[in-house]
Amino acid sequence: MEDDLDYKNIVISPHLDDAVFSLGGLLAKESEKTKIITIFSGIPTKPLVRIWDKSCGFKNSTVAMEERIKENSFALYSLGIKEKNIINLNYLDKQYRNSFLTKPKYPIQEIIQSISKELKKIIEIEKNNKLKIFIPISSVHQDHKIVRDIIIQLYKDEREKIDLYLYQDMPYFYSEYLSKRFYKIFNSKEKILKEIKIKDLICKQELVELTNEEFSKKQIASKLYKSQFNTKFSSIHSLTRKQYFISKKQVDIFKIKKPHCEVIYKIL
Repeated sequence: MEDDLDYKNIVISPHLDDAVFSLGGLLAKESEKTKIITIFSGIPTKPLVRIWDKSCGFKNSTVAMEERIKENSFALYSLGIKEKNIINLNYLDKQYRNSFLTKPKYPIQEIIQSISKELKKIIEIEKNNKLKIFIPISSVHQDHKIVRDIIIQLYKDEREKIDLYLYQDMPYFYSEYLSKRFYKIFNSKEKILKEIKIKDLICKQELVELTNEEFSKKQIASKLYKSQFNTKFSSIHSLTRKQYFISKKQVDIFKIKKPHCEVIYKIL
């Protein structure tokens, strides 16, 4: 990241853990100039029972979301993010939006339009700052793809006001890494860790080089999402281990001096 004293970071997090799991090192490094916007942090008006919440030990959606909002606040506070810079929007996670047994109550195009309008307002508030906006790169989860595509379109409309970066969102990015290794889509098993191409976009890769202290803060913050480590699926959701693996692997690939790093992609 270049040394620019006048910029402000806006990290767009689809869910209440994505920013920390993915860019916790950057948050620790630049907490004073960073704002976190979580998109799908709404609580259903009627308590719902979903498989993921049950696996995390919650009896329904109300209990789950209230606790997860608290976990997110504690994690961000631990990284130095102030309360005024934490914004949780009232959109429902994919698991709450629709039921397999009923017609969709929340048409996806209406959701996209509403999110887009709300994010435009937030960006307008920051118009006096040079903005660096960070969005997830993965499209494995529908919510992540929605967020990515909305912001890319906003960027095309407001290109002169913002610098846009894609970040490797965990654990979905890691899942893509594993699947592409398994199916041998890439000639080199490390290639997905090094090169990402988004259709119709030219990206310049940049490294957020982290000290041991910054990476340690990221791991400590990640562990504050206790419910996500209590899940019965913890064997495939052991996020701290994956963070360490990816970070060390990329340090080896890029041959940097710092012990850890996060990789981002600036849209040109």
